[in-house]
Amino acid sequence: MSRRIIGVLAVITVLSALILASYTWPNDEIEPTINANIVETRGFDLTDDNTGSHCSGSVLVFKENRVVVKILVKLSKAEGDFGGFSFTCDSNLIPVSVNTGFGVGLHANGAFIQKGSIYGDGGVVHIGNEWFDVPANEKMDGFAEIVFQSSRATDIADIKISIGVGSKIKDDLPVIYPTRENITIDLGALDT
Repeated sequence: MSRRIIGVLAVITVLSALILASYTWPNDEIEPTINANIVETRGFDLTDDNTGSHCSGSVLVFKENRVVVKILVKLSKAEGDFGGFSFTCDSNLIPVSVNTGFGVGLHANGAFIQKGSIYGDGGVVHIGNEWFDVPANEKMDGFAEIVFQSSRATDIADIKISIGVGSKIKDDLPVIYPTRENITIDLGALDT
């Protein structure tokens, strides 16, 4: 009887080993990539002297079938700043998504996207702007991921990105984003 039990256990062991060896674990199908299709990165760091609002982060440019610009940014909006932050792209790049934990309560994710018209074929993302429902009397901190994408497979020669911060009153008129940094990336030079 013990030989029969040993034989059955041996068969079960061999079958179990074969089943486990042929099973594909779900994580085996995931092949992670690092920096896939990134052609350029740039950093920025801006503080508005009028309000003390500050933003810093990175611009990542991806190129395969389309050009994609991702802006990863840490935001700190000072109390009294009615302007907040703006991120503008031209060169046929339109804003397609904004993910942010900026702000709190009713004003969480206080972002607004504008496309076309005065921005040519590009667009702008406003974050923390009083005119788009974020009160100036609140200090807010947070992070954001902003994505611009070309509208089609295209041969964009260069990318122009403008980042604006803060606000002020000049000649009794409100001025938003008086502190700016412009970033130009020559994609043609990167293709060589």
